[in-house]
Order: sequence, then structure tokens, then C-alpha cells
Amino acid sequence: MSYSKFKSKDLSKLGNLILKVAESLWLVEVRRGQEGDGDFVECNNMTLINFVLKILGPTHERNLTAIMLLIQMLGSTMAFGIRYHLVRLFYDV
Repeated sequence: MSYSKFKSKDLSKLGNLILKVAESLWLVEVRRGQEGDGDFVECNNMTLINFVLKILGPTHERNLTAIMLLIQMLGSTMAFGIRYHLVRLFYDV
């Protein structure tokens, strides 16, 4: 899993809030003050592929690709469903 390292004082208040909420929901792994650097924070880069790897653990690339394609197909199906079926609530169709 890839990580990003940055200074904690470089984050805005909103950035700190989002990072704390994501950490409390176990969406990201945050390391604070590693190796004597109290100023630095390190967290995984919050992409979908890293989220899947965090949930499933180490996975073969072929299986990970299939899972990512499945997520893409489900997301597209939901988007089309929302677009074409919930439109009746807002427009006279």
C-alpha cells in the first residue's frame, strides 16, 4: 500500500477534520510522529485501490483487477438507475 507523508501543520482545519473522521471510521491508516519526526503525519493515499487492499489484504493482481472492474460496473449500474428511475420524482416524464 502506498503512503503519503506530510507535515501536520500544513493541513487546514477541514483537512485535519477529514483525516480524523476517516481514521476513526478505519478508512485510512494514519501514523503520527514516526521515527522521531513529531511534525510529520503519514497516511495511505485514500484511493479506491488502496481501500480495497486495506479491506482484503494482499491480493493477486488478477483478482484485484476483477474486484475493481466489479466495483466500476456496480457504480455505473447504480448511477444509471438513479438517473433514469429517480428522474420521475423531479420531472413530468
